[in-house]
Amino acid sequence: MTAPQSQPDMELAGIFASLAGVLLTETTVASALATLTSVAADTIGGSAGAGLTVLDAQGRRITSAATDPIVGQLDDLQYQLDEGPCLTAWRESRVVRTEPDTDEQRWPSWIRAARALGMQSFLSAALVVGERPLGAIKVYSTTVDAYSDRDADLLRRFARQAAIFVSNALTVQAAEQMSDTLKNTMRDRDVVAMARGILMARNRIGQDEAFRRLVVESHGSRRVLTQVAERVVASATEG
Repeated sequence: MTAPQSQPDMELAGIFASLAGVLLTETTVASALATLTSVAADTIGGSAGAGLTVLDAQGRRITSAATDPIVGQLDDLQYQLDEGPCLTAWRESRVVRTEPDTDEQRWPSWIRAARALGMQSFLSAALVVGERPLGAIKVYSTTVDAYSDRDADLLRRFARQAAIFVSNALTVQAAEQMSDTLKNTMRDRDVVAMARGILMARNRIGQDEAFRRLVVESHGSRRVLTQVAERVVASATEG
């Protein structure tokens, strides 16, 4: 007999069922991650806020979703100091939880600053797909010793599902970038072909000689080949 699902499990299942098949755009990804972090903060008791850290298009660590300004402050401190539980969870692909006896040795600068902001407990879980760490999801609390083993397991499940969604979003983003690159490449080839044809007709020369002249002009003028080709095409239309 199958055991009944717990309320958090049912809530998680409902969230990710609603995300299945969603059109992945910048807006929908941001909205979905905001929903995820909000439910994490509500589900994992005693949390003052939750957030999710990933890399942006420029390779910088950013908090892509946060339920409270304090989350952004605590995360920014980690990025600036290059230390903290979220970054450790990400780097080591694991769950990291408050350990008062060792926290100051692990992240001395961050812990002092975080305590000054009122943070007393934290829990971070890496987003991992296969063996690839993509970021981390985290919750913070102003209560001492706020998180249990059960909370750690629950955040690990949040992280597992969030990692799949983030991975899919990154795949779509990469495909779009590749598509743009391919379009630009095809356009460049078309422009060069048009310029070569114009030179062939204008000078009554062969294909190879026309291309050679484009290359010579590119080298002599220190302009890329497509720029030289665009000038040839433009000169033909101006006439």
